[in-house]
Amino acid sequence: MFRKLVGLTTFAVSGLFLAGTASAAISGSKHDLSTYDFGTNGSIQEICVVCHAPHNNGNAQDTLLWNRATNTTTYTPYDSPSLDDPGTPTPGATSMLCLGCHDGTVAVDSYGGATGTNFIDGQGGDFGDVAAFDANLSNDHPIGITYISGTGTIWDSEMHTPSTKTITYGSESPTTGGFVSDLLYSNKVECASCHDVHNTKSAGNLKLLNVTNDGSTLCLSCHNK
Repeated sequence: MFRKLVGLTTFAVSGLFLAGTASAAISGSKHDLSTYDFGTNGSIQEICVVCHAPHNNGNAQDTLLWNRATNTTTYTPYDSPSLDDPGTPTPGATSMLCLGCHDGTVAVDSYGGATGTNFIDGQGGDFGDVAAFDANLSNDHPIGITYISGTGTIWDSEMHTPSTKTITYGSESPTTGGFVSDLLYSNKVECASCHDVHNTKSAGNLKLLNVTNDGSTLCLSCHNK
């Protein structure tokens, strides 16, 4: 079983995890933006700099040495009478990092203080239609929602108990597993609960999933149906 790396805020996009011997990696994945010549420093090409800066961070973001502008967008969350969460689902700090690109408000190549021109905005092109959201998340799986299972007034019997429900990560060699609780952030579902931003255990697909969704395995990891 792996453990989440926890910083000043836990990271989704994200999804920072200590893994075993992994057969996947960020290199060559959808988050390897060096393939678009982003991260070019002279004749040297970098991968991590598009999101992180180890020194002299251009945006003065201490947390995770984040090399991008702070996301200040206010989102319209998913809402439904079927939700048992007594609060309003609000993207946490981990998900805000992901949405900073995927809501189309900040260019993918805006990092290190530079202003880019390539947006994930649903308008086509290299990035336009790749997981393009805007500030309206009302038609998307809720994020920042409290994971509630069990019985009682606000408890949902249709959710597995996260501390005992096992999961298997898709492409690690040897294959390793953990529990649903390993994918939660302060007991909340965030973007990185489903998506493996660094592709260290992605389930062999283009969606950077933590767990394969063949046969809806990812969905059924949490939902007791």
